[in-house]
Amino acid sequence: ISYFIGYMVDRGVPLNTIYLLLVLPVIATLVAFSRQIVGFKTLGIYTPSIIAVSFLATGLKFGLIIFLLTLAIGTLGRIIARKVRISYLPRMALVLTLVCLSVFGFFLIGARLENFDILAISIFPILIMVLLTEEFITLEIERGVKSAVILSVETFALTVACYFLASWDMFKSLILGYPEIILLTIVINLLIGRWTGLRLLEYYRFRKVIKNVELAEKK
Repeated sequence: ISYFIGYMVDRGVPLNTIYLLLVLPVIATLVAFSRQIVGFKTLGIYTPSIIAVSFLATGLKFGLIIFLLTLAIGTLGRIIARKVRISYLPRMALVLTLVCLSVFGFFLIGARLENFDILAISIFPILIMVLLTEEFITLEIERGVKSAVILSVETFALTVACYFLASWDMFKSLILGYPEIILLTIVINLLIGRWTGLRLLEYYRFRKVIKNVELAEKK
């Protein structure tokens, strides 16, 4: 893998692009471990993983602004669009239009302030976060606002943790210097998939029940 990385870099492939491809399996494995072993609840594996990679491309500060902006406008748009008696898909298209207009306004403000950090942000990670708005809106519809907020906060917290790991210079040097390490994620995921016990957070959640069972067994 190291040889192929050197070959691609010599042929003009950006090193940052290669790193994003290599770090994504690590992030996905971390999300899987957090859900299966620790007990965090997130919007699947794809959503926190792809948002974390998007943050790497946009930077955490602007990534968070865009992420929270799309969630807020998406929720507000759903409330407004719900008053219009039309089918679900056209309604979601209207919500997506409002979200895109809000991001357009964000870039307009950046241009007005001549903030070149904003203007230099790639459009593709932004589009990813915009398109993921439907996931959060669907969650609000299916589980209610309170459950959606709790799940979104846990997803958000895990995403930020993955971002800090992936943006750590020592970790980045390790992945690029020894890319074969990502093959370990295959073994780790196979082990995680065989886990059948309680999750770590469930031990805390059901601590009273576990304690009562242990006392009953001693008697």
